[in-house]
Amino acid sequence: MFLVSFIYLAISAVVQYICQLLTSNYYQMPEYFGVWNKLMMPYLGTVPPIYFTLMSLGYSLLTGFVLAILFSLLKDIWEKCVCKQISGFTLLVSGLRLVFTYIPMVMLFNVPILLVAAWFITSIIIIFFSSFAFVKILK
Repeated sequence: MFLVSFIYLAISAVVQYICQLLTSNYYQMPEYFGVWNKLMMPYLGTVPPIYFTLMSLGYSLLTGFVLAILFSLLKDIWEKCVCKQISGFTLLVSGLRLVFTYIPMVMLFNVPILLVAAWFITSIIIIFFSSFAFVKILK
């Protein structure tokens, strides 16, 4: 479980870094300064401090661990086919994230829809590539 949690962490860190590079202009727009948590952006328009990055890495590790447990509990519902396990788990988790996170986020907060879409696509990519590790290591 810990091995796949760290693999999830690595995949998540790389993919989220790429997403951040592609969407960095949103974090600098004054009309959205009120949206960002002071933990992430203590001063308007700045780069997140190192403690935020460390907390994000810890959260990603915890998320990877929880997803590994979830995969272990559910892996038998899909056939032994690797493709079906990867696609099934990716669709399940991505669907849950869409319904419980991203749709409410758009409805409740003043976050640009394109930024939320980028976050959602990023989460699908992370789950998809992490599912490979889950399938191969958590047989």
